[in-house]
Amino acid sequence: MPHYGVQKLISLVDALLAGRLTYDTFLKDFHWFYFAQVPDAALSAPQRDFFSEVAEKTGFVGLAIDEKSRSCGWISPLEFLLWLKGFRREYGGAFMQDLA
Repeated sequence: MPHYGVQKLISLVDALLAGRLTYDTFLKDFHWFYFAQVPDAALSAPQRDFFSEVAEKTGFVGLAIDEKSRSCGWISPLEFLLWLKGFRREYGGAFMQDLA
């Protein structure tokens, strides 16, 4: 049985993509579970790669993005949602389907 936090992370991603969470709620809850609740050993290598990429990308999300920030990789919450949708689909993988 997978660690509860891993299942929670997957459900948070899916809830954001389905429009059941706002970006702000997702960010708060995702960071709490990813950094404070899920031991590294509970994640498989593909899960670790996926969730660490999501966590890193959240560090470059802002509301008022000027051209300089955009050129450094900053994106809006809507752009993050679109990125996550593509990343989830592209990464997808059985590791998430098996746990959800």
